[in-house]
Amino acid sequence: MPGGRLDNLDPQHLESLRARADLPKDQIAVRTGVTPNVISRWFNGHSSPAPAHALALANVLGVDVLELTGKTLDTADVVDLRQRKGWRGVDAAEASDGEANRSVLYNFERAIKVPSNEQFALFARLYDVDEATIRRAWVNRRVTRYGADSLTFLSDDEKRRLHLDV
Repeated sequence: MPGGRLDNLDPQHLESLRARADLPKDQIAVRTGVTPNVISRWFNGHSSPAPAHALALANVLGVDVLELTGKTLDTADVVDLRQRKGWRGVDAAEASDGEANRSVLYNFERAIKVPSNEQFALFARLYDVDEATIRRAWVNRRVTRYGADSLTFLSDDEKRRLHLDV
């Protein structure tokens, strides 16, 4: 999700969601609060929406934000879950009421060091998912960024925190 925008937004998939919702692009523009030119850029693959616009687009199309990129709660990573709320990183930090500053969020999303159980609980609460989902999303992020082999370098304690087989 470079630049904080939705990644992997497939124009053909977006078009099928639009057709299923039976909405012309100009109506989508009006309902999402962006210009028709912006909608055209999303639908032709030249850009993708920022989290708040992705949430508005998903609502207009009657789908979950994850469905815009063809993901599910099982395949989403932690950035997808944040964006599912329509949040940028700073928004998630602010929503935590001081429990997670931008640095904590940044480290969580980098997926280098396995978070504490308390951090998993916090992010599950923030993103309105259960703890199993947030742990799986963290693992998905790590695998996407560093490869499946990166899980082999985790300690047994870290694997237990992730609920991976030890």
